Amino acid sequence: MEDMLWALSLNPMRGKPEERIPVARAATKEALEQYMERERVPTYQDVGEHPNYPGPYTYQKVFRRGGPLEWYNFPFQPEPAANHFQEIPNESMWVENARAEWQQQVGRLPDVS
Repeated sequence: MEDMLWALSLNPMRGKPEERIPVARAATKEALEQYMERERVPTYQDVGEHPNYPGPYTYQKVFRRGGPLEWYNFPFQPEPAANHFQEIPNESMWVENARAEWQQQVGRLPDVS
């Protein structure tokens, strides 16, 4: 069977502190680490709206302006405690798992058509 994939999950700046959202996938954890470092820039401030605070809010951003990670926080805790990098099934594993689940739930029913 093919190898697992890796997903990078980060905390959105406009979300809850405990929230993490998958933002990228790669064949290796190292590729995700390299991607995150390529997007990283020196910390800069950006003023905008925040759903939990009235009026203007100053964001401390660490990812490239306009980039796919701009509105996400950099991981504050080291791995593995932070759990930002997660192994996930690849496409063929998802399909096989879905097929097995269908067989268990639907495939065992008699076809009366």
